[in-house]
Amino acid sequence: MKIITLLFESVSNLVRWLTANPSRMIVVLGFSVALPLGLILGSMIFSGNESTQGAAWREYFQAREEVISGRQDIDWLKSLVLYQPQGDFNGNALRESTEPKLWALQFCGDTELSEGARLIYVNRDDAAERLGSALEFYELIEESDADGVLMERCLLGKAHSLEILLSCSSRERDFTTIYEDAISTLRHLSTVATNSAIKDAATQRHEVLLKYGTDHWEEGRIASADFYSWLANFTPPEPPLNPFPTNPLPPGPMIPSPTPFPGEGELLPPPVLFNPADFPLPEVPPGLIEELDPGIEGDDPADTPSSQPEENGAGDPQTP
Repeated sequence: MKIITLLFESVSNLVRWLTANPSRMIVVLGFSVALPLGLILGSMIFSGNESTQGAAWREYFQAREEVISGRQDIDWLKSLVLYQPQGDFNGNALRESTEPKLWALQFCGDTELSEGARLIYVNRDDAAERLGSALEFYELIEESDADGVLMERCLLGKAHSLEILLSCSSRERDFTTIYEDAISTLRHLSTVATNSAIKDAATQRHEVLLKYGTDHWEEGRIASADFYSWLANFTPPEPPLNPFPTNPLPPGPMIPSPTPFPGEGELLPPPVLFNPADFPLPEVPPGLIEELDPGIEGDDPADTPSSQPEENGAGDPQTP
């Protein structure tokens, strides 16, 4: 009861203090109204930013899955991220974002780098085209304000692309330019990298390039320092014939194979029905089977029991 009395008395004193000065009352009431409104407005702003960022990441993973699954290609993702919607995929949140957009470009560069590394053993012209496309994506990330792991991944991918591109550059001027760019990128990455794995990889590739790519290869000379240049000028021989070819199928029509799975509503697969006349037996070449000796075609008559009745009526039926 005393607590309620003290509380009522405190409220009464506060009301008398506010009403004694109108200016004071206006300030206190305004602050009481503005504070909740500010908190509500701030929460709406921050929640809106978070929703926009979440939508951008969601579109990034959806677009990435479209490329990984093979339904779309890198050109589709590039147009989606940099230019405009692609079909039913809007991608506005992804295009207007910063970090998800840069990671999408990094994914494009890494994909092109992987494909170029694969094509180096198949077609060097196609490999050079894909590696050049990867370098374009990495340069877009370099020109942005990216930092941290994203920038380190970008520089490492760029250095890998330049190193593999050396194997496609047979001309000395192109080879020298690409080699210097690769060395410069690896040195810069070794300096700014904070991730120990990326730093070690950059240091190792820098040592490899210094050992195997310093000199340009010349006809009649081969050394470890011009290995990359020699590889760019090397033309692999045509693939040899298969020494173990597969056995060809026998001539004639093929018998259809049975259906391995039953149809809908069936317990067993349907039987294979065909006319035996449509599949005649193969012809036997003459001379394949040796002719039988006429002397052994029939059995010896002495070896077979006689069909004549025995003498003395032994073979006659009994009569009464």
